[in-house]
Amino acid sequence: MTGICSGYAAGVPRCRRAMTMAVMFLLATGGVLAWTAAVGFGQKWQDSDGTSDPLKGSACVARTRDGRIQGTLSSTGASCAYKGIPYAAPPVGEFRFRAPAPPASWSDIRAATAYGPECSANEDCLYLNVWTPRTGVRDAALLDKDDLPVMVLMHPGGHVMGSGAQALYNVIVTPQPNAPPNVVPWFVNFDGQNVAETHHSIVVTINYRYGLLGYLAHESLAAEDPNGSTGNYGLLDQIKALNWVHDNIQHLGGDKGRVSLYGQSVGGMDICSLLTTPLSSTDLFQSAIISSEPGCNRPTKQWVERNVGNVAVANVGCAGASDIPGCLRSLSASQIRSSFAIGSPTWRIGSNVDGYALREEPMAAIQGGRYLHMPIMQGGGADEYSSLAGALFAVLGPVSTDDDYQRHIRYWFAVYGGTVADDVLAKYPSDTFGPPVVTFIRVMTDALETAVARRVARALANIQSEPVRRFVFTRGLANAPFTSFGAQHGIDLPFAFHNLNITAINGQVYTPTTRELGFADIVSGYWARFIATGDPNGGGTTNWPLYNLSSETYFTFGATTSTGDGWRDADCDFWDATVPVPYVYTP
Repeated sequence: MTGICSGYAAGVPRCRRAMTMAVMFLLATGGVLAWTAAVGFGQKWQDSDGTSDPLKGSACVARTRDGRIQGTLSSTGASCAYKGIPYAAPPVGEFRFRAPAPPASWSDIRAATAYGPECSANEDCLYLNVWTPRTGVRDAALLDKDDLPVMVLMHPGGHVMGSGAQALYNVIVTPQPNAPPNVVPWFVNFDGQNVAETHHSIVVTINYRYGLLGYLAHESLAAEDPNGSTGNYGLLDQIKALNWVHDNIQHLGGDKGRVSLYGQSVGGMDICSLLTTPLSSTDLFQSAIISSEPGCNRPTKQWVERNVGNVAVANVGCAGASDIPGCLRSLSASQIRSSFAIGSPTWRIGSNVDGYALREEPMAAIQGGRYLHMPIMQGGGADEYSSLAGALFAVLGPVSTDDDYQRHIRYWFAVYGGTVADDVLAKYPSDTFGPPVVTFIRVMTDALETAVARRVARALANIQSEPVRRFVFTRGLANAPFTSFGAQHGIDLPFAFHNLNITAINGQVYTPTTRELGFADIVSGYWARFIATGDPNGGGTTNWPLYNLSSETYFTFGATTSTGDGWRDADCDFWDATVPVPYVYTP
């Protein structure tokens, strides 16, 4: 974990510049994944003479309520991939800052062979992707298949980037003598082929609006909405996508009664909202996997209007307009995106309590039992902030000395007021877990991830009779460039997808070890059994017991799979008393 950036430990100034460039590249542009935006999405299959041929490639033709789609047969012949399927109308023009509308239907066979664009690159981005196995199911072009379990991914990306195709995994910054630093973003791939073929399950990944185009709240937008809703467009997109799955997945071989959500990072936060929104039900999904969620706490509509919406509207010159919604819709998407600086460890853009999409804060609803009760697996990594701390270093410089450590702790915990920063420094001196940078990563991990996850698990287990299980990843990736990061943020994703094709923007591809490929078999097997039955156990693997409030048992994905009790409980007790909520939404 000390190799986050070569040179950090020595406090080399160019490392600070390197991380600053990385964060500028990733956050300020908001478009790091734009290069993946697929072209040609939504094209109809045509012969060279321009006529449609409904029989061509019929092995991967399926029907949806909106029309027939042509997917791609995998190289193994054992699965079909359907990419870029529209689940809503493009949210552009008059549809910007509104709930998603139904997509237009089509009469010919529509090519579903390329991902739709990422929402940071193109407003016309409301598409989803489906991978379905062929082994053991009927291949007749337009007939329903056997009913298979379905996993729906709510992708990570901080609600500012990412897509159903891939998401940022890590940023490797390497200083170079007498030259600008080498900044290389790496991405995790959400291709569902291996899960479909190995575990006979269906995988669905979706795009949804985020950033200001997904979560800008303003009283003028609420006034024109029939439900008084504003700022929850991304959440409404997710609900629309789940309704599409409910209405169509049987035509692709799926069982709408065995749909499981898998959300990592803000995707896990979104599951908190989806569990508690009155617009959802167990008709849409029946189990959930919540990974590395940064809490279930969400602000009120009024808070977002006051602290985000009003500022953004003023910055683009629409505050004095007689028709503010019309003014906002007349602007380019880039003008909207650049109207407010998004990004803070103590504030996370996303859904808000608007009285319609969310009637109360999700965490309060869960604690009060007012949510969808269902089997849930929940957890994260032991070293979450090893890959997240770079954004903090870009603001205040590296953590190399005790003075650096104290400066960072006082800065990042000042938002909580009182003596919190002093209490943290007294509890965790800079050498508590090793060098200052290692201690800093552990403190941030436990304060904003580990303790948060335990609070959610405790709230769930305190209320529901349906099974709750906790997991912790303690092993990281073995080979370069990730060797020193440990069980970083998102460590579960490549293993759960059985896809270690982690790829850099410059074309480099991670080389997994033989043991890691075997580990992917194990992890994806637990995920697949849970999705199919609500219980991850089986297949001769280590038994994963239930989580309960007395033993607080958790399951470890480490050098081996094992169980333990009370993961970092003493540290979590401290954080529960010191920082009881990860994000502070006060005026």
